[in-house]
Amino acid sequence: MAAVLQPMLPYVQTWHCIDLTVPRGASAGQLQAQLEKLSVAVDVSIYRDMQQARAELEKQAKPVDQVVVFGSFYTVAEGLQRGV
Repeated sequence: MAAVLQPMLPYVQTWHCIDLTVPRGASAGQLQAQLEKLSVAVDVSIYRDMQQARAELEKQAKPVDQVVVFGSFYTVAEGLQRGV
């Protein structure tokens, strides 16, 4: 996980982590713990699924914000399906 998250740290101000419904996926809590190990000041929100994350992003994101969905193919596919 650290190898995937580390390069993104300089570019991401707020992390929105979701739980995946696949057995091999890391939980949102595991992602949060890894991000806390990698960075002193991290803003992390945890969601049970992509739908909940999308709803919250619609409330929080400003027109100038960029939302990047990355991780496993499952995460990206679900983000595309949900219109994130």
